[in-house]
Amino acid sequence: MVNDIIKALSVTLHENFEGVNIYVDNVEQGFETPAFFIFNVESMEDRLLGNRAKRTNLFDIHYFSKTETNEEIQQVASKLYTLLRQIKLLNGSSINGFKLKHEVDEKVLHFFVQYNHIVLHPSEVHETFGELKHNFK
Repeated sequence: MVNDIIKALSVTLHENFEGVNIYVDNVEQGFETPAFFIFNVESMEDRLLGNRAKRTNLFDIHYFSKTETNEEIQQVASKLYTLLRQIKLLNGSSINGFKLKHEVDEKVLHFFVQYNHIVLHPSEVHETFGELKHNFK
């Protein structure tokens, strides 16, 4: 599911930021600004009832500006708040973003967004101990 979210983020950014490069893997050579880097910072799973679990995926989307002006960086951040509140996965379903926030560090925008989903694990088969016989009087 993490890869599905990364693909959806990439498509969303590509459709809304014309001429901006989008990277999902580290690029050592040929890096050109403006650019987005999509990083899955953290994923975790909390057990729910039965065989269900809640997975939480935190993403840090870096934006490297061409002009490095604060005005441009803040405009991109504002647009990301709107775009990433809900994204469409490639299978057509949507997923909501939570805990959206941004910060700027050395003229690089870090936009954080969390996407949660429920996972169904295969059911465990429990062995029985045979029959229980009880005589009632």
